[in-house]
Amino acid sequence: DCEDEAILAPEELGGCTGVQGKEFPVRWLVGLAPTAPDLRLWQADNRTHVFFNSMSQIIPDVRLQEVDFEAYRIWRADGWERPFGASIENGPEASLWSLIAEFDIVNFFEDRREVDGQVLVQKLPLGPNTGLDVIGYTPEMYRPEHPEYAATTEAKALIRTILEDPEFEFLNATLDPASFVRYKDENGKITAVGAKYPEIRSFEDSYDVIDTAYWVENEVDFFEYVDLDVFNGVAYFYAVTATDFEADVSTGKVIPLGPGLSGDPQSNFDFAVPRFAAQSAEDRQDKGQDIFVFPNPASREALADFSQFNPNGDDPTGVRVMFANLPASRNTINVYTLAGDLVETIEHDGTVTDCPDDSGFGNCGGSAFWNLVSRNGQEVVSGIYLFSVESADSAFDRVVGRFVVVR
Repeated sequence: DCEDEAILAPEELGGCTGVQGKEFPVRWLVGLAPTAPDLRLWQADNRTHVFFNSMSQIIPDVRLQEVDFEAYRIWRADGWERPFGASIENGPEASLWSLIAEFDIVNFFEDRREVDGQVLVQKLPLGPNTGLDVIGYTPEMYRPEHPEYAATTEAKALIRTILEDPEFEFLNATLDPASFVRYKDENGKITAVGAKYPEIRSFEDSYDVIDTAYWVENEVDFFEYVDLDVFNGVAYFYAVTATDFEADVSTGKVIPLGPGLSGDPQSNFDFAVPRFAAQSAEDRQDKGQDIFVFPNPASREALADFSQFNPNGDDPTGVRVMFANLPASRNTINVYTLAGDLVETIEHDGTVTDCPDDSGFGNCGGSAFWNLVSRNGQEVVSGIYLFSVESADSAFDRVVGRFVVVR
């Protein structure tokens, strides 16, 4: 009775919210789809490798406090035109996302129906029941036959020691190693792990092997899906989400009752541009060079079909041409007018396949991109342009070619 509000204890005021200006927060938990997994893309020759981990199977449902994971869904979006003022971080609108694959655990639920006074019980598969083994992925550093296995022995041993140390027993799969398993934190201060295990400093140039070992030793699984239905030089977005099942936990066990909730692809996506493989020295010797520019001629229509975006501050033209089949070396591409005037210089690294450029159009692997803007910051005009590719590796001779721009 809220008339007695003055004599009630604070914990008894739940029904009297608002009385005499007092409010009482009522906690209400709703069902949520599982946490999306960590996602990484690797762009290759006419294919995209989608890597993700099993974090969706580790973090319990916020309401049930039980793991109710059912499936991973892989999405792709292309044909994005980038609205004016937007960036890649904004991503495609919902209408562009298409479900391209789904992989789920093998399980069933009981469908109960009453027919003519009788209760019929039917055991039904909860999804396609593909299993997750079909996309299972073992990191190279954990494959005994791979050179990385022996090369990363020190990193794996160090992580095992840290995880077995009672001082760091709080470290688990749900904690990001970037926040703890480093020599220094983001403010430059030596971490607790760094103070006790200063040998971790030797990995400061790249903590990739440390992070991979951390996840694997914490029993995190990895998965890989390869999308072959793509074209080199075209921009694609990928997302991986997770679904759960409607569950009954009244018996103390998680009992599936049917399909549940699905994550939104716009909440967990990344961007990739498949690219040609870099030409090896052996290929150059056997087959000769095959460097070309695409599209050629670079007309308005052709550029519009080749991943054209609306311009923004970081991409003033929104269009680009691609130099393809570049050598597996560090290369310098110079673009000239027919009169021999230097228009632009492009640096390219064919020795790596993962481009550090956040735009997705980084110059690595066998491809490099140019936005048709000169070194003076002006858009180039129509005409015939020459290009030369000079490689740091002497196994590759200088290559000269030409292409046409029609504006």
